[in-house]
Amino acid sequence: MKILHTSDIHIGKKIYEQARDEEFNSLFLWLVKIVEEEKVDVFIAAGDIFEVPNPSNSSRKLYYRFLSSLLKTSCRKVIITSGNHDSAEFLGAPKSILDSLSVFVSSELSEKIEDEIVEIKDENGELEALVCAVPYLREKDISSVRAGETFEEQNAAYSSAISAHYKEVAAKASKIRGARDIPIIAVGHLFASNMPCSESVFCGEGQDTEERTISFWGNAVKVEPSGFPEEIDYLALGHIHMPQTLSSENPMRRYSGSPLRLSFGETGQKSVCLVTFNGKKPELKLVHAPEFHKMTRLKSSSPDDISCRLNALKSSGADDYLEIIFSGRKSVFEEFRRIVDEISEGSLFKVLKLKTEFCDLSAYERDEGADIAMLTDDRDRIFEMRLDRENLSEDEKDELRGTYREALELLLEDGI
Repeated sequence: MKILHTSDIHIGKKIYEQARDEEFNSLFLWLVKIVEEEKVDVFIAAGDIFEVPNPSNSSRKLYYRFLSSLLKTSCRKVIITSGNHDSAEFLGAPKSILDSLSVFVSSELSEKIEDEIVEIKDENGELEALVCAVPYLREKDISSVRAGETFEEQNAAYSSAISAHYKEVAAKASKIRGARDIPIIAVGHLFASNMPCSESVFCGEGQDTEERTISFWGNAVKVEPSGFPEEIDYLALGHIHMPQTLSSENPMRRYSGSPLRLSFGETGQKSVCLVTFNGKKPELKLVHAPEFHKMTRLKSSSPDDISCRLNALKSSGADDYLEIIFSGRKSVFEEFRRIVDEISEGSLFKVLKLKTEFCDLSAYERDEGADIAMLTDDRDRIFEMRLDRENLSEDEKDELRGTYREALELLLEDGI
């Protein structure tokens, strides 16, 4: 039996204000081709199917057209679980119809744990695999906040509740499996505690710095690798945008990463996970995803240098999306911008963003006077910078962080 595991598709995601419907369509055509060529039995998408909770009509059309295309292949079951960007209500609304079409959607917690377990059967009706399709577990659904708890204590309780849920659903699946030599596959959308804090595991919005840590929002609640029970033969995770294992000890617990590059800050080869099972034993193959539209970040402090680089792109007929970062003296920025505008005219490439990192700002400008939006596009860094400027105790900061996290979750649910 074969499964294809992907996640974090973020249908409707724009690069700055550039729509990418054609890229999403090309991605879906490629995924269907892989399913057909590899004779995939089960397709799994582990959360963040859409970029926003209330997606546009064009995003919805792309999604349903893709599901329809999958149903015309060898794929016997499509399993979709929710992520933190998804609306549980929207994703789960057509569940009863999709169930009849062999598309299983797990968007929110059910009263019965067995509702999250999908039985995969062969052409003879024999049980071939069990999939624990766990939706995105929101704090309000599985963990209660007690008066007087610190931010760290709340996060620890939340993490423990997530682990307990996986142990419960895996135990139920193990009971169903009995003595059969068939795999238990678990799906999740979360952040694991031992992931390195670097660009390679990036899971948020684009940021300016090349060496950066994961945002506070994406990194707030961490689940220990030991929190996943041993009964799970393959753990299909989402939330982190670059492919990697959860731990070196067990390569079959892994993030597929997003199949499409979602920001200029994301680097490295994108892929999907093709897993073949011989009984319970999985064998993994990474299938590299093509880049459907090239994205290029140019950083320069010199008008002459940027002129040379842009002219080379123009002469080659490149149609890249460009993010340009000016890192020189403030006094030559207008000349730099003039050159960018002049060479861009009539070219096939598009400059989607021109940013500044002036090298000659005074200490006051850097610390107090500069436009904070110029320094970063990351809302969590902005929040932490503001906290650092206030005369607050650690307890007060923790309380504000908790309020901030709740506010962000409400905004995500409202599609803001």
